[in-house]
Amino acid sequence: MGERKVLNKYYPPDFDPAKIPKIAIPKDRQYVVRLMAPFTMRCLTCGDYVYKGRKFNARKETAIGETYLGIQIYRFYIRCPKCLSEITFKTDPVTTDYIAEQGAYRTFQAGRLAEQEEERKQQEKEEEEAGNPMLALENRTKESRREMDVLDALEEIRDMNARHAQVNLQELIEKHADVEKRTKEQEEEEDEALVKAVFSKPEEIVKRVVEDQEEEEEQGQLSSGHSDKQKEEPVAKKSKLSLPEPKASAFSKKVLSGLVKRKPSLGCTPKTLPVHTVATLRAAVSSTQATVNSTQTTSTAVPQAGQQTVATIQSSNSLGALCAYSDDSDQSD
Repeated sequence: MGERKVLNKYYPPDFDPAKIPKIAIPKDRQYVVRLMAPFTMRCLTCGDYVYKGRKFNARKETAIGETYLGIQIYRFYIRCPKCLSEITFKTDPVTTDYIAEQGAYRTFQAGRLAEQEEERKQQEKEEEEAGNPMLALENRTKESRREMDVLDALEEIRDMNARHAQVNLQELIEKHADVEKRTKEQEEEEDEALVKAVFSKPEEIVKRVVEDQEEEEEQGQLSSGHSDKQKEEPVAKKSKLSLPEPKASAFSKKVLSGLVKRKPSLGCTPKTLPVHTVATLRAAVSSTQATVNSTQTTSTAVPQAGQQTVATIQSSNSLGALCAYSDDSDQSD
C-alpha cells in the first residue's frame, strides 16, 4: 500500500523505452475544458443572450492551418443554455481577443468598432498618399502645424500653472512659525487673564458690597432727611406767622430778655420763685431739649430754617411754662 504514493517508479536494468508502442493522436483531437464566455453574445437560433462570464463545459481543438506569427489559434465549442444549439468562437492573437465564429454574434463592442473604423480611415489615407506625393506633403505640413499649435498651447498652460502655483518653502515655514507664535501668545494672555480673574475676584466682591452698603446708607439718610424736612415744614410755617425770623445766635437771648422784662408786671419774677417751682421749670425745659435732640439725631442734614423753627419751639415751650407758673402763683396769692 505504501508504493502507490511514491513519485519514482522502479525501472528494471533491461528496460528499453524504444520498445514501448506509440499511440497515434490525431491533430484535430478535442479536449473538454471548463471556461467562461469571453464576451456577451446572442444566439442566432433562439435569440437568447449569453452574458460575459457565464461558465460552460466547452470542447477545445486546434485550428489547423491557422497561425499568427507562429502563435497557434484555438477553437471552442459551447451550446446555447436555452436551445442547445452549437456556438463556436476562436482566439484572435492580432487583437488579443476572441472572435465569434458560428451560431451567435457578439454584442456591445462599440470600442472595437471604433478602433476598426479608425484603422480603416488610416489605411485609406496611406493609400491616397502613396499615389499622390503632393497630397502627402500637404498632409505632413498640416500635421506638423497642428503639433506646433498643440505644443504652444501646452507651454502656455504650463506657464500659467507656474505663475499661479509658485510655492516658496521658506515663506511657508515662516508663516507657520508666525501662526504658532501668535497662538502661543494668545494662549498665554488667556491664561494670565484667567489667573487674574480667579485671584482678584474676592477683593472685587468685598469692594462692591461696601460700595453698595454706602450707597444704601446715603439713600436712607437722604430719604429720612427729606421726610423730616416735610414734617417740620408746617411747624416752620406756623412759627413764621407767630414770630419774626431773627438771627439764630441772638434769637434766644432777645426772647428771654423780653420775658424777664414782662414778668414783674405780672408779679412773678425769677428771683422770688420758690424752690419747687424752679425744679418743675427745669424739668420742663430738659424734656423739651430731649425731644429736640431726638429729632435732630434722626436727620443728619437739617437746613438753617429748621434750626430756627427748633429755637422758636424751645422759646415757646419755656414761655408757656413761665406763664403757667405765674398763673399758679397769682392764684395762690
